[in-house]
Amino acid sequence: MADITISKDRLYMLTVSALRYALGRASYIVGDTIQFISDYWKYLDAGMREVILRDLGDEIRKAEELKYKLGHDHDHNAWLRLRDELTRRREEGLRAES
Repeated sequence: MADITISKDRLYMLTVSALRYALGRASYIVGDTIQFISDYWKYLDAGMREVILRDLGDEIRKAEELKYKLGHDHDHNAWLRLRDELTRRREEGLRAES
């Protein structure tokens, strides 16, 4: 597979688009998107990370308030795990900076 170069702005756009598309889906795209976000998280700046965490958190809160799942049970649980993982990674980064 060939290596490619992509700008951070393009990476951010693709990451947010993938997240927004996959949230609530019940298909393979959920796992692929979660893996992608987790793998490339380190390349996103703090503002980009906050938008992703905000979008993810908003959808999870909405689902909880309205009593529905984001996809099947395993999809919903995977989104919860991603939110928790990204929140932990953000907090670890903040501690490292201070």
